[in-house]
Amino acid sequence: VQVPHLESAANQPQALPYASVNISTRGVVKTEVTTARGQDFNLFVSIPPDTAYAAYTLELHNPAGQLKWSLRIPASSPDDTRSIHVPGAGLEQGTYQLVVKGITASGQSLDLGNYPVEVQLQK
Repeated sequence: VQVPHLESAANQPQALPYASVNISTRGVVKTEVTTARGQDFNLFVSIPPDTAYAAYTLELHNPAGQLKWSLRIPASSPDDTRSIHVPGAGLEQGTYQLVVKGITASGQSLDLGNYPVEVQLQK
């Protein structure tokens, strides 16, 4: 079943809210993003270059600490900034945790840190 107006909307460009997370930042720096209920947003994640890792795993945990999603991305370039599309369905207002892990070539997972992302929902 195809719904023409949904198919058309899916193929249109969108201006989405975004927030930036810098993995090399020490200390607690809360990233904030304001979005409408159910609206997607983008996280720009800057990962410092490190040849020790073949890939990274990004996990987003909701304010209750439950895993919302997990994404594995390959390590690629010296300036490794990625745009991560965060689906808005089921998002609630509050502080999420972006957990970043480095994956070595042998498959070992090393925790690189937790980064708070404050999601504010427009009324």
